[in-house]
Amino acid sequence: MGGLVPVREFTSPEEMRAHYAAVRQRCFAPAVRKLASPPTLALPPLVPKRPWTAPSIVPREEIAVSTTAQVTGQAMLSLTECVRMVGLVADITMIELAGPRRRANLTKARQICSWLGKQYAGASFPQIGKRLGGRDHTTALHGYRRTQAVIDRGLVTVAGDPFLDAKALWEADWPAALMPKVRTQVLHRTPTGQFTAKGQPSC
Repeated sequence: MGGLVPVREFTSPEEMRAHYAAVRQRCFAPAVRKLASPPTLALPPLVPKRPWTAPSIVPREEIAVSTTAQVTGQAMLSLTECVRMVGLVADITMIELAGPRRRANLTKARQICSWLGKQYAGASFPQIGKRLGGRDHTTALHGYRRTQAVIDRGLVTVAGDPFLDAKALWEADWPAALMPKVRTQVLHRTPTGQFTAKGQPSC
């Protein structure tokens, strides 16, 4: 199988260099492939982009909590109007009233809001707490009782007008220790094992 390998004889060094360049070009040159032209794809029609508009942000003070009395038409004001009225009288924004701070002026304003919301909007204490920043209903109940205690002690005379009442309650000086009188009922156990109640039940 093995035969003689033909040997080429060169007559000059230039011919040898030319042959070497031709072999190198044939063996090591990158292969050039003729690629078929890619198929033309039909592009979807361009849809005009809609102009970007900023999202509408509803301020917190514009969110109203409808009460049962408001729906049935038995309320003088809405709960949001009561809160806005107290904010106008006390020069406090509605965002501050619903915020987490517990400064004395904010606490007093929230307590007046609880009283106005119950008195003129017919709102429940959970609704009032929700409107005042998602607070618990016991906070609204405490604010209502404290404001009512100020009125019961004769420190403020209510006139039946929500704005005048809010202004009078805000301008009045509230004693720090003034709290409503809560009647308590004490249970005593008799020698026979039964319980007897003394006093009045808590209101």
